[in-house]
Amino acid sequence: MLRLPDKKKRNILAILVILMAGLFVMEVLVDDLYAVKKKVLVVKKKKPAKKTVVVVNPHKNPSSHHPRYGTVIVTPPAGHRVIKVRDVDYYYHNGIYYWSGPRGYVVISGPRGARLKMLPVGYRQMVVHTVPYYYYYGTYYAYDRALDEYEAVDPPLGAEIDMLPDGFETILLGVDTYYYYHGTYYAFNPVHRVYRVVLPPLGLLLPELPYGYQTVVKGGKEHFFFRGVYYLPSARNGALVYEVVGWD
Repeated sequence: MLRLPDKKKRNILAILVILMAGLFVMEVLVDDLYAVKKKVLVVKKKKPAKKTVVVVNPHKNPSSHHPRYGTVIVTPPAGHRVIKVRDVDYYYHNGIYYWSGPRGYVVISGPRGARLKMLPVGYRQMVVHTVPYYYYYGTYYAYDRALDEYEAVDPPLGAEIDMLPDGFETILLGVDTYYYYHGTYYAFNPVHRVYRVVLPPLGLLLPELPYGYQTVVKGGKEHFFFRGVYYLPSARNGALVYEVVGWD
């Protein structure tokens, strides 16, 4: 048997020790890398972000670009024309009517009897109790075939619109809610999401009379009259209001 010198034995043993130490170190490094890899791959599930719910007023017209009812301007819009109804001048421009009041020109709905040769762009046609009507931003029209003109009329009871004009008011009477726009009263149908023209109930109160009202005598007493509804002044909580007392 071949015998190795002691010095060579020691060298071989040293090399073996070094190799075993290197293998041990590599094993440790591999374990550490695997542990890091596992740690990186663990992704905590995040809770879904809370959704922000925006509550929109269903009675507000979000896309309307028309002036609000009751808005007062110093001069009529450029390009307007004058429409005379019962010796009163009204100012018309792009489907909107203005009434000349003490503070300026006030945005109103079309007065009964105003006539147009052409309806404004964007009007809506409807049929109420078999009668055709045309609607645009608070004003209702009927077609006069004999004169080939469209005449502004009082809002027909039962007419339905899907959006109220800007400037409407909400009026409560008991548990009932009404929507008021220049002498016209609407009730909201939540099932069909439409506003129906209705008669105002007796006792309903207005903070002020509509533009263009008339003073009439009924039963020997002076009343305020507008669009088929009679009003009487009344004092409530120290404020002057106008109470619905009848219909024509």
